[in-house]
Amino acid sequence: MSYPKIIKEAALEKMFHTDISLRHISDELGIPRATLHGWKRQYQMMKGDSETINTPTESWTPEEKFAVALLMRIGVTVPREGIAPAMQGMISETRLGKTMAGRLVALLFDHRHLTLAVCLNIPGNSALGGGGGLALLCGLSRQFGWRSFLLTVAIATSPVPILVLADLLNIEPLMEHHGFVHDLLTRIEKPFIHD
Repeated sequence: MSYPKIIKEAALEKMFHTDISLRHISDELGIPRATLHGWKRQYQMMKGDSETINTPTESWTPEEKFAVALLMRIGVTVPREGIAPAMQGMISETRLGKTMAGRLVALLFDHRHLTLAVCLNIPGNSALGGGGGLALLCGLSRQFGWRSFLLTVAIATSPVPILVLADLLNIEPLMEHHGFVHDLLTRIEKPFIHD
């Protein structure tokens, strides 16, 4: 099976510039270890065991190369200049940057915790798997520490419980149709209510 050049470059970058095992690279990219060994031998013979990879995507970071390789595996085409310029192009002054929506997009690109909070509260986030899917994506991206993730989720989901406890949001009509939920919430609520 032949693989796109970018996937080969990402695999070589990981083999020569990270401490990740060949088995792990094989599992992540879905490429047989024998193929990776062949690429490694071929590269070492071509470069005389050099440590640098001379490719047109030389300016890309190892993380960008790996992300591009994974995106290509699922069928997403990434421009030759890389991911970061493509993202910046989406929010540039010539396109969205001057509009309110453009400024909001730029703000969300720059602040990942705010983006997570917004995504948790957007109706229809079930397209991403709901809160569990978003948590999985956050963990897989390794962009969030677990403490900052939990704090973000706690802050993002706290307005509704606070409104219910402050009796500013009446949930009684919603609970009338679900007797066992109503009974459970009534029992939980009793210690907090002082008549």
